Order: sequence, then structure tokens, then C-alpha cells
Amino acid sequence: MGISAHVIREILGGNTGHDVIGVLDSASSGPTYRAGFLREAALNRLRQLEQEHKVESVAFELLGPARLSKLLFEAHLLKRTTRSISDFLSRDPAGVAMALEREAHDNVTVRQQIVSIGLGVLMPDPERLLRGPLLKADRAEEGWVDLTPANVLR
Repeated sequence: MGISAHVIREILGGNTGHDVIGVLDSASSGPTYRAGFLREAALNRLRQLEQEHKVESVAFELLGPARLSKLLFEAHLLKRTTRSISDFLSRDPAGVAMALEREAHDNVTVRQQIVSIGLGVLMPDPERLLRGPLLKADRAEEGWVDLTPANVLR
């Protein structure tokens, strides 16, 4: 019987003669003191670099799928254009979309960060897509920062 069969049998409550769940539990450990220390050091260095270069770090090319960076930049732009979640929820999607468009237009640094990692910026007028020479996704939901009212509503 293979490992996966043992795991399935154990999960279903059967007896394999092996303590699969116990082994999995002991093989995966929670965060260590060292990991916590390294995390804090990395965050301090990030804050220092943000101040030194006068830029907020949102996402970068090696982060993972384009969709993750797209969502982080959309959240970042929302943070810059709304005072709070209740402020965001009280506004109509078209008004939020216009504020997002203004921020994307006026904030050259953020716009350059977005297009430099291969993301597009879909403006509220869906006929307008800002992009750099490389576009990592073919569709808005996969990796374009979507500033349309429909996406704001979603």
C-alpha cells in the first residue's frame, strides 16, 4: 500500500498500523523564534528602504502569479483613494472608479511600478489599457489592475 493510500485510509478513520496523522503533525512545526526574529528584521529593512527611496512597497515581479500582484495594487489604490472601509462602501462604484483613475493618472510612481512588472491598468473606460512593453496576462481578472466600476462593485 502506497503512502497516499495510507493517508486516505487514516483520514477516513481506518487503521493502517502507521501513525500517519502523528507523523504529519510532528513533521510540520509552527513558527520558530528564529523565523519571528528574521521576519521582524526583514520588515524593518523594508520600512527603511521605503523611507530611503520615498516609495511604498506593494508588489514586485517575483511575488508569484500576476493575479496576486494585481489584487495587491488594487487594494493599494483603494487605500490611497478612500479614508476607510465605511467610506468606500458608502460611495457609488462609478465615483470610486473615477478616484482610482485620477490616482493612477497622477501617481506616476505607482503607475510605473504596476506596468514595470508586466501588469496592465484597465481604466474605467474599458477601451483604455495602460501597459508597458511586457504584459503577463491576457485578461483583466488574471493580471490587470482593473479600475472599472464593475470591478469596484465586485
